[in-house]
Amino acid sequence: RIRRPLAFKAPKLRPEGIPTLTSEWICISASTDWSGAMPFHTTITSASIFSCIRIELIESLRPSGLSPIVKITAEISNFINSVYMSRKLLEKYPKIPNMTDLPSIDELRLRSQPPNVIDRPNAEHWMGRLYLRKISPYITRLALRLGFSANSVTGLMIFVGLLGVWCFSLQGPLAFLGILGVQLYLLLDCVDGEVARFNKTQSAKGIYLDRWGHYVVEVSIFVALGIRAWNQEQLIYVVLGLIAALLASVAKVETDLVDSARLNSSLGKMPDSATVMKPKALASARNIFRYFPFHRLAHAAEASIVASIAITFDLIYSNLVGTKIIVVTFLIVLSLIMPLHLVSVLTSSRLTVEGEAP
Repeated sequence: RIRRPLAFKAPKLRPEGIPTLTSEWICISASTDWSGAMPFHTTITSASIFSCIRIELIESLRPSGLSPIVKITAEISNFINSVYMSRKLLEKYPKIPNMTDLPSIDELRLRSQPPNVIDRPNAEHWMGRLYLRKISPYITRLALRLGFSANSVTGLMIFVGLLGVWCFSLQGPLAFLGILGVQLYLLLDCVDGEVARFNKTQSAKGIYLDRWGHYVVEVSIFVALGIRAWNQEQLIYVVLGLIAALLASVAKVETDLVDSARLNSSLGKMPDSATVMKPKALASARNIFRYFPFHRLAHAAEASIVASIAITFDLIYSNLVGTKIIVVTFLIVLSLIMPLHLVSVLTSSRLTVEGEAP
């Protein structure tokens, strides 16, 4: 068997209802025994890796007086014509977006960052509003060009997030890689939703994977810091980090169980007003969190900033006092957040008020 490439320029035809292929050059790789008696395998792809269409075809040639190269070219010409002219064939094989097919950054931002999503109360992180949402459309456009699905971006987000938070367990300046990893994790958290909205591929599986990733990544940072404070000397800090991670997990479960309870009770989607606590004394006390939002330390974004400050002190004073202090601080804060959040859920109308149908 011999493999020889062929290349020729295909016409850019636009039958009614069929999008024009963006690549002008089609490359054909054919393998045959050159006797014309054996079947040969033809693969047609675009010369660009971000091409429009990929089709594999098994052909066979009848022996004739024509040379194999002529027969291959004739068969491919007929096939290319059917590809361009057949609506069903083009619908069967997926079209991979080329950069010229994608909208501008402004158009992409309009479609993937609608106000009803970005302006949801308590749904958008302050880092997102400040700078992440300004950067994310550029990464989203690249992800679309590469053909990434929303779930693929979510998987990458989880990997980058775990890699970042576990960098906090390292000794020395390498621990600063943690905050970089967390920032990339937060950026990809914006991108996966934008890809899903642009492609209209929102799904329950995507939401589940996204939430699972947040659970795993955001509680791991407390364990990683406990390991850093341990430094093979005081195992108690590993235990404290594990307890902090458990409390952070329970606090997140308390939030997600609201949706589960409402779904099983047929209460519909929870209205935004349901978060208001009924007892006035508790509602007034809750306002303290607006001025002193220490509850945000349960999230990887704020925890990574505090951790970086502690690591800076460690490097200045050549010890691990800074890390040990924040491990204890995280444990105390999370010991308060978990029960207070439970009280907030039970004393509000989250579990009683009827909302919109799902």
